[in-house]
Amino acid sequence: MALPTNSVAPDAPNDSTPIDGVLGLGNDDQEIVNFIKALSPSGASAYDTGWVDCTPAASGFTGTCKARRQGKLVEVRFNYSVTPSVASGAYFAVANLPGAVPAPTGDAAFGMARVQGSPTVPVPAYISSGGVLSYINTSGVAKTTLAGSVMYMVG
Repeated sequence: MALPTNSVAPDAPNDSTPIDGVLGLGNDDQEIVNFIKALSPSGASAYDTGWVDCTPAASGFTGTCKARRQGKLVEVRFNYSVTPSVASGAYFAVANLPGAVPAPTGDAAFGMARVQGSPTVPVPAYISSGGVLSYINTSGVAKTTLAGSVMYMVG
């Protein structure tokens, strides 16, 4: 295999020209930026929101609920204590998504939660198209602690 005799070294990156507001990207990196943009829905202002706090949907909750959007993927994680306990068979709204994280469109997004007590059992958790995280206590006994996650795609 012969080495080419007419090759030219690639252009040096121009790190002083920002690409999409990011300094340090060379001109050859525009293709990567375009690829990342294609992963996000039209009009997205952020490819990764980082973990953003949800707001409680009712009083009596202590704990955390955080949501994150990375491109088209949204993940919501939560761990709450509820006072008073939620009766078996009861539907309960837990938290509202922050404005930076879009709610699912059309059908709700479903995930799993676990309610802790005696026994600790899984229960369905979901997020409505209005951005409300809820669960139904199907465990058979009143529960006071809820933890879990819901993931869905947007766009």
